[in-house]
Amino acid sequence: MAKVIVENVTVDRVFPTQHGFGVGVTETFEMRNGETGRKRYTLWFKEHPGVEEGQRVSASGFLGVKAREYESGGEMRTAVDVSVNSARLISSAPPVDPAPQDAGDAWTSSGWEGGL
Repeated sequence: MAKVIVENVTVDRVFPTQHGFGVGVTETFEMRNGETGRKRYTLWFKEHPGVEEGQRVSASGFLGVKAREYESGGEMRTAVDVSVNSARLISSAPPVDPAPQDAGDAWTSSGWEGGL
């Protein structure tokens, strides 16, 4: 079994199951072409992990992968569900503000007037 760590992912949903709780999370990253990429994972816990939607978390557990087929637009497609089983939270942070305020020009807004 492979152990996996997901870091700084955003909680999309928390839901109860017969055997505990599932937490759907999304990892966001910049691809080589400059576009934003997303990977989705499901974290499986025996007890409620105490997280909420929008929160950033890091967790570890055992990797599980399952392929499934579905139909879209008359074509059969394959998706891969990636799970983190027996998940344990490593850290968590408060929910992310969906619309951060513009802080201005980072090079001139520091207030530092010193020179080199």
